[in-house]
Amino acid sequence: MLAALLGGGALWLGQQAGLVPQPGLRTLEQRLGALESRPLPADPAGALADLSRTLEAQAARLDALEALPAPAAPDLSGLEGALADLEARTAALEAQVAGEAETVQTLGSRLDALEALPRPAPAAPRAFAPPASPLESLVAELEAGQADLVARVEDLEAARDALEEARAAMAESLERLEDESARALGTAADALSRAEAAEARAEAVAAEAEAARSRAEAAEAEAEARAALARIAAALETGAPLAPALEELRESGAAPPPAFEAAAETGLPTLAALRADFPAAARAALERARAEGLLDAGGGAVAFLRGQFGIRSTLPREGDDPDAILSRAEAALAANQLDEALREIAALPDPVREALRPWLDRAEARAAAEAALRDGLGAAAERTIPAAP
Repeated sequence: MLAALLGGGALWLGQQAGLVPQPGLRTLEQRLGALESRPLPADPAGALADLSRTLEAQAARLDALEALPAPAAPDLSGLEGALADLEARTAALEAQVAGEAETVQTLGSRLDALEALPRPAPAAPRAFAPPASPLESLVAELEAGQADLVARVEDLEAARDALEEARAAMAESLERLEDESARALGTAADALSRAEAAEARAEAVAAEAEAARSRAEAAEAEAEARAALARIAAALETGAPLAPALEELRESGAAPPPAFEAAAETGLPTLAALRADFPAAARAALERARAEGLLDAGGGAVAFLRGQFGIRSTLPREGDDPDAILSRAEAALAANQLDEALREIAALPDPVREALRPWLDRAEARAAAEAALRDGLGAAAERTIPAAP
């Protein structure tokens, strides 16, 4: 059937090109119709073998015919010019259909052989599928292309779904990683906060310990200074040298005042010694006052006795003469008020005060030491030791 169709198509092309005469094509179509109406052989393999042998015989016959000498050519000199152009124009077409013409001739020979074969027994009718038209072939190709495109789209959709799944899995993993990182950072921040708090507590404890140590050292130094000042006060009462007590005061971190340094080796006079030495010093001062004409002794026997025996007032009395001033100074000294006695003596005239200078220097040195002792004890009492935080 397929060979018949191919033969018919080749024969039609040959007729269109002017290579095969039209009556032969009509006859070929009739023969093809007759062949198509024949039932298929019961044994297709045997039929094909017979057909192959027949075709070989036909090919041998064609070879013999082709070997015959060609007839003499007619005189076509008048038509050569006209045909030259036609031949040039049809050369290409003849080259294209040469193979098809040979195939048509071969198929024609085979069809002759097929027609000569005996008809097989009729078989069950078989549906004949007409050859597909160019449009049907194009539709089939389009349908195949559409099926391929659909398959490719389905593959792309599957790949997209797989990509979406991978992306979702990656996003989930990233979110889980972020959560774990956040928890780790939170844990680290919490640990860092606890470490900083512990460090702050340790620093606070260290600062408190340092403050306690400083307070203890200050208290110890203060106690040592107080003890040294107490020993200085005792030395002032007894008149003993101040050097041992001053050394202890230095060891406590305090600097001894100059009033103490001046009496470090000799000590200072006691109040009792100053009181005992005051009468003789007062008489010498009054003698100087009389000699300078600064003492108003008055008249009569009292004035005479004062002048001859150096009698002075022993009880405090009012007045601004040297005798009255010295009487008040002696009374203040008797009451252990050395500063008051020195203030009274400061009111004496310069010559009288200079006559009192040996006693006055000793008294002023003691007064300066007592003032320094009071200042030291007051500072020790008012010094604030840092309190614990």
